[in-house]
Amino acid sequence: FRSPLPSGGGKAAPDAPNRAVAIVRWDEVDAAIKQIEAAFQKEWASVCREAIREIGGKGLDTLNDPAWKAIWERQVGRYWEAYWAAAKMAGGDYAQGYRDAIRALESAKRQRAFEPNTEAGAKDSLSGARQALRTEKLDAREYWSEFTRPGRFFPSRIYAGGRERLDALGAVKRFCPTGGETFPSTSSVASAD
Repeated sequence: FRSPLPSGGGKAAPDAPNRAVAIVRWDEVDAAIKQIEAAFQKEWASVCREAIREIGGKGLDTLNDPAWKAIWERQVGRYWEAYWAAAKMAGGDYAQGYRDAIRALESAKRQRAFEPNTEAGAKDSLSGARQALRTEKLDAREYWSEFTRPGRFFPSRIYAGGRERLDALGAVKRFCPTGGETFPSTSSVASAD
């Protein structure tokens, strides 16, 4: 699984592994892949639910808004890219099997077999690549201005007044409880050695 969010350095929140290796019987490869992907997606859905719980508890009825919900589901549903490959360990030769699997995995990743992703409307202020969350009645700036009204969040959490507009992934990053861990700020990542 690969994500476009930077993992940062230092005490960054845990990141998904770049590569996982499992030894399974050849006839169980497909089932194992499905099980791993399902477990990963289940965990991602849990993280997203936690963020939604935080967002939904701030006095705005946005979670049921069709425009907001469509943006959220599109962005969190297409976020992770999963690639996998399998190779036989001829004669129990793990090292050669690993090299063969890595070669096949790199080839699969270079195929870039994914649907194009076009994002209409005002973009988020973090990446500028994805559509900022909004509602049917409020454009992105108005929505985030209303969302960040004084008393809803600490100013260190998100800039007020609509100056900062987040997409679904930025909202997950900002509003999902991380068990005491924090995500590195953009400025700390940019200035790190």
